This record gives sequence, structure tokens and C-alpha cells, in this order.
Amino acid sequence: MTTSFSPITDKVYQALIKIDVTCNTIEEAKRVYTHGILSIADCSSNQTTDDADKSMFESYNLAYEERFVSFIKKVFEMNSDKTVLVETNIQELDNVTLMRILTILDYRDKLLFLDMIRNTVKSTFVARDVKILEMLMKLATRNLLFSTFHFLSKEVTICCQPDLTFPIFISDFEMLETYLEIASSYNLKISDLQIKY
Repeated sequence: MTTSFSPITDKVYQALIKIDVTCNTIEEAKRVYTHGILSIADCSSNQTTDDADKSMFESYNLAYEERFVSFIKKVFEMNSDKTVLVETNIQELDNVTLMRILTILDYRDKLLFLDMIRNTVKSTFVARDVKILEMLMKLATRNLLFSTFHFLSKEVTICCQPDLTFPIFISDFEMLETYLEIASSYNLKISDLQIKY
């Protein structure tokens, strides 16, 4: 099953990476790259976990999950001619979170997730199959595991975060319109745009 991804060393990662953003360096990256927030197009941005109890929040996220999964599939399709790098903190998950993840995944995704746990020593790997990105996006929309996706062909980096608001960084201003159109086609938006030339 490891054909879906392959772990890479930090040295290889640094050699491949174009937009140098991690979940820990988002504020620094905002000063360098064109960026915005990928979020739901038809909802107010002030609805957070404080507005509702946990079950309502989870059902809210699930209602919009397919939009984000479809978006990441389309971006993968556009970038499949080059390497797609993924950063995740899978090795830092506690046992309770791991069990929770395994209870919500379908059978195919459980196998993929277990394969990731067994074969991921470092937090970075190359994604070779869209299925791994679909699974990781589902985990992000459910606030269980947050990953960063680096697409190297039509350069864009997407940092998954809570509340369905994902910072997105685009290195080439010319590609901005393309990603705005893709987001819009799945009823998502890229808001709070800051253009860097």
C-alpha cells in the first residue's frame, strides 16, 4: 500500500520545496508570498466552535467537507505532473486521537492511515496518489489532523487549520486567478487576499 506515498528526508524536502511555509511559519510567509484564506463561500466567517456545541460543530464541518475534498482533488490533478509534498504531525498524535481517527475513517482510509503510521518516520512525504490527500483533507475538516500540502507544478501551499479556514500561499501571481476559479467552482472562496509581486 505504500505506493500512495513515500517518506523523504529533510534534505530532499528542502531541495524540492518552493513555497517555504509550515504551520509554524505562516505569519513569516505572509510577508513573502501572495496569500489568502481558503474557506466556505456561502457562510459567515464568524461561526466557530464557540457558537455551538461540539456535535453541532462536527456536523457543520461534515456538511462542507466534500467541497474541500473536491478542491484538493482538483489541485492534485492540476499538479500531478510534479511532486506533491505533504507535511503532517502524524507521529505526534496521542493514542486517543489515533483511536478517534480510526473510528471515523472508512475501511480503505483506515488501511491507508495505518500504512502511514507504520511507514512515516519523518513528518514529510511525497504523495503519489490523490487518495492520501483526500483522507488527510477529511481529517483536517474534522479537526483531527492538520497537514500542509505543497504542490510544486502550479505552485501553491495549503495549510490546514481548524474551523475550515485554511491559509493558502501562491508563489506566482499569474496562478492566483486559476486557484480563485477552482475554489469558486466548489463553492469555496479565497478571501483576505494579500498580493505580493
